[in-house]
Amino acid sequence: MSNKSNLNGIAEDILYLKKMIKTSRDIFAHYKKIFVVWGFINVLGGTGSFLLLIYSLAAFIPLIWILLVPVGIVFSFISGMNTARTFKINPLFTKILMALWMCSIAGIAIISLTAIFIQDLQAQYIPGLSFIILGISMISSAVLFESKAGFLLGILFFLTAVVTLLFPFYATLAQGIVIGGGLLFFGIKKNV
Repeated sequence: MSNKSNLNGIAEDILYLKKMIKTSRDIFAHYKKIFVVWGFINVLGGTGSFLLLIYSLAAFIPLIWILLVPVGIVFSFISGMNTARTFKINPLFTKILMALWMCSIAGIAIISLTAIFIQDLQAQYIPGLSFIILGISMISSAVLFESKAGFLLGILFFLTAVVTLLFPFYATLAQGIVIGGGLLFFGIKKNV
């Protein structure tokens, strides 16, 4: 009798683990949409900014980002809230992620707005500083989600930060190709 109850307990544990794995994959599939949206935003914004620099129209670069970034923020917020409701993710876990990303967005906005209004600030360093903030947030999220892909994407943010800080003229192109491409890759690839 004891062996039978032990086997039943083991079978229940295996079923529970299978359910948890499936739920984690489903949650990650929902969040992959956010990667794709931000990938397109970075490809469009980074490439557009680089072209504006080449054609001496740098004054219009903030306009690109003012138009694109709110789309990504609204989409990310709505998608994240829908995912949290759909999968009934732990409210504390959701609050931690929301606080982390809201603080990251606020930090990047403060840096960017300061550069726009204070002309003496070296605006070419904004992407590098932003990538550092995003790298911290991505790796923190990856640790919470136990996501190797998210961790690698965080490392990609840090490497891009180094490149953009060393070679500021190419920062927007690096953002468009490396970060945008990385986000699209992780968002579209099925098994990451």
